[in-house]
Amino acid sequence: MSWEAYKVELTPEYVGLFYLIGLSVTAASTIVPTVYITRLNPKKIMM
Repeated sequence: MSWEAYKVELTPEYVGLFYLIGLSVTAASTIVPTVYITRLNPKKIMM
């Protein structure tokens, strides 16, 4: 199998898609714990 059999392209659409996925994962990993913490009572946070 030769390397010529593979075609790899890095188009602006792929870059934008990966950027969007990364941004979505980062936002979700920040928002979910923030919502959880803000719903707790202050006494539960300190314990």
